[in-house]
Amino acid sequence: SPAAFLSLYTSLFRITAGSIKPFQMIWALIEMLSLHGIGELALQLKLPTLIAILPILSNRLHLYHTRVVSNDGINVALMLSSIRLLSLARPLAASALYSFALGSKLNFLSYGPMWAWAVFRTPPGGFRGMVRAGAVIAAVQVGMSLPFLLGNAEGFLSRAFNLGRDLVFDKTRVMRFVGRVAFSASTFKGGCLLTSALLLMPLLLRHDAWCPT
Repeated sequence: SPAAFLSLYTSLFRITAGSIKPFQMIWALIEMLSLHGIGELALQLKLPTLIAILPILSNRLHLYHTRVVSNDGINVALMLSSIRLLSLARPLAASALYSFALGSKLNFLSYGPMWAWAVFRTPPGGFRGMVRAGAVIAAVQVGMSLPFLLGNAEGFLSRAFNLGRDLVFDKTRVMRFVGRVAFSASTFKGGCLLTSALLLMPLLLRHDAWCPT
């Protein structure tokens, strides 16, 4: 649910009195923590140092994380923190933070299958570990949504979710070369999803080596 988004931004609006500069300062701090988290993960996974440096050099990252004060910055920080906890073999705490990130941006729902696999392979893991993690995710979602459900359950449930999102040609920058007709075809979109899944498989299969035993 979007309860985390509503709660977070309402609180920040009250703290900053609607002024953009305090928002930017908070977001700059969050970006610094995110970049630090990327560096720590790169060191833990023994990845090339360049992996940790490239995000620092990204003007687009600074644009969306600080200058325009979008919600991408805090979502990235939440997701990086949950991945960090998962890599430290703390799947329940990681799942709670993942659920909070899910409540801030619904597209993290697409990470669900990979998250389930990662929890399954993280000690103690197994199906019992997946059930526990799922229960934690559900409990966090219900807890965050409870004030809105008590206030107007019908309105919240009818407007909180939009699972009909689609790829929009006018918003893409990377794939414009394929043309509007090809981009709008269901086969192209399915091919993109399949390619993403195939590229993720090696990472999923290597997950065992990333977590302590």
